[in-house]
Amino acid sequence: MKMPIGTVLALMCAAAAHAADFTIYNVLPFSPGREAQCAADCREYMAATGGDLVLYSLSLHPEGRPAMEKVERYLESYRALRRELEGSGVRLGVLVQSILGHWPRVDKDIEDWTRTVNIKGEKVRFCPDDPGFAKYIDLTFAMLAKERPAFILTDDDVRAYSHDAECFCPRHVAEFNELRGTKYTEAELRKRLSAVRQGDPDYVAFLSVQRGMMERLVKRFRAAIDSVDPSIPAGICVAWEETFLAPPLARAIAAKGQTPVMRVATGCYGERFGTRLPANVMRMIGFAEYYRDSGIDILDEADTCPHNLWSKSALSFFTHLEIASFLGFKGAKAWYVNGHKGGSLVPRAYTEVLARNRGLLDALARETAEGAAEGVAVPAFTRFPKWHLAAGHGEMFIEGGTFAEQAFIPFGIPFRAEKDFSRDGIYVVSRKEEVSRFTDAELKKVFSHKVLVTGEAALALTARRRRDLIGLAAAKKDFRFNRERDKASGAGFAATPSDAMPFFSDLAPGAEVLTELGFSPYSGSPVFEVAAPGAVLWRNALGGTVITCAYHSGMTPLHRFSEARKYWLMRLLDRLGGAALPSVCGNDQDVLVFARTGKEGGSLVLAVNLNSEPISALRLRAPQAKSVSVLAPNGEWRQVEFERDGEFAVLPVPLAFYEAKVLKVE
Repeated sequence: MKMPIGTVLALMCAAAAHAADFTIYNVLPFSPGREAQCAADCREYMAATGGDLVLYSLSLHPEGRPAMEKVERYLESYRALRRELEGSGVRLGVLVQSILGHWPRVDKDIEDWTRTVNIKGEKVRFCPDDPGFAKYIDLTFAMLAKERPAFILTDDDVRAYSHDAECFCPRHVAEFNELRGTKYTEAELRKRLSAVRQGDPDYVAFLSVQRGMMERLVKRFRAAIDSVDPSIPAGICVAWEETFLAPPLARAIAAKGQTPVMRVATGCYGERFGTRLPANVMRMIGFAEYYRDSGIDILDEADTCPHNLWSKSALSFFTHLEIASFLGFKGAKAWYVNGHKGGSLVPRAYTEVLARNRGLLDALARETAEGAAEGVAVPAFTRFPKWHLAAGHGEMFIEGGTFAEQAFIPFGIPFRAEKDFSRDGIYVVSRKEEVSRFTDAELKKVFSHKVLVTGEAALALTARRRRDLIGLAAAKKDFRFNRERDKASGAGFAATPSDAMPFFSDLAPGAEVLTELGFSPYSGSPVFEVAAPGAVLWRNALGGTVITCAYHSGMTPLHRFSEARKYWLMRLLDRLGGAALPSVCGNDQDVLVFARTGKEGGSLVLAVNLNSEPISALRLRAPQAKSVSVLAPNGEWRQVEFERDGEFAVLPVPLAFYEAKVLKVE
């Protein structure tokens, strides 16, 4: 992708004059002896995309002996690259791609420093509290700071897991014993920590040891940087295991007066097919909600590892960035865009998609800086009762396989994450794991709103003795049914005859049956033998309005997905909300929809086509819409004419597979 030098210089000047609202931290591959080529790639990247911040990837975990020899050689390459970039306007920073190391060490030529010991008893990495290794860290970060990088970002090897819990070295076993007044040996402590429950005093003490180890390490990074230049900004990358330990680390590594920066674990590489995105999106909205109002700028993990189109198409790469910007992420860490990996050219499709859309992400970030997410609320938890990585148990904000992932995304129904359970609106409770994670106080808050409850969650609420919230009892029972029928309209649709469908009984006085499960002996038969309620509306003592439906995500796709089921679900949500739920996609195929209030009123809508069938005209439920605009690649809003089809606006907005479009509805 070669450009005339005049065009390159003009674009570079324009980019330098504009501060990004959505910052891409583009990682450069370590290129010793190829710094001139790397610099040329940087200039071309900046000219094409407007991105002026690049991070040279330096893997600085100790290797060889003496270990500092590697650091000195790597910094020689950094200096050579900096010289090649002089006068370019490119801001050169550093990704400390490793300092502890992502994986267990395998080399033989190593320093005589203490190794970490993991929960399995394996000696893994160098222990960050070893005095020799600590001195290495001090020298390394001071040497980095002397190069005056534009930004220092540490990678996600800065964690207390690799990939098993650490550290059980003599130093940390002694620290634990002093904290608890115990006399565990290493083996005894490892055995103990593998068996204890979360909340046990030994569990709490070990977590304190881990936190202390990591916080001392990151404060050491910052102190070494400050010894040279306290103004150098810095941030961290966090692995998913460290999610709940990470905020203090992001704050500790930031320069004085700098907003903390943290790349969270939202990567979706190896994403060759669209079926992987829904689960990844649930993680993205969980991170966005969990860190809302934290004062930390979170970055998306827009990783294309191993940096080719077998891993991630350019379109899916950019769509991930659009979703991140829409959700309030402040930027993204991207890898090797417009670079060379070894002697191979990284596909320029990644560069070209950023170049084609060079104004869009910043404009979207400005639009989403105000307002709030809209749509059906999915519980995002801030309590993690199963999170116990020493015993091999992880836990995230949003449970996997929720109704949002299994029904709302396929049906184009907008949803959001909610951690406080205080905002009014419609909530959905769909998994037994969600029911078990709610405290009694949280259940009370949620069920004082409008709530859609699926069959699986109804069974769990009944087992928890909270039938009072839903106005019925749900049980596993062998009963005969093959149809579900709407009581008001008589419309019917297939229902899976399986043991997974709960049997509803003992309805509370005043409960209203909306649909019934029953049996018809054959298709077209006038006979419909009612077996049980299928969906029930109940107004509970908390003031909440609840619709509990036997339908659930465990049903077979043959019976879960149909036009009839989609519009049945929309009617239930409308009944709960008291009005037509806006921003639902009317195209009957898989379309991810997010919505939020705009900064100047109206609504912003993000639609992503997750079906391989292209959309020629997007249909959006917007009965009150007076005008609709689409966000153009250059960041400008372009009003579009539209036709009406009942409550849907039919927009001349096409969507290819995996393509995203942002709309403003006023």
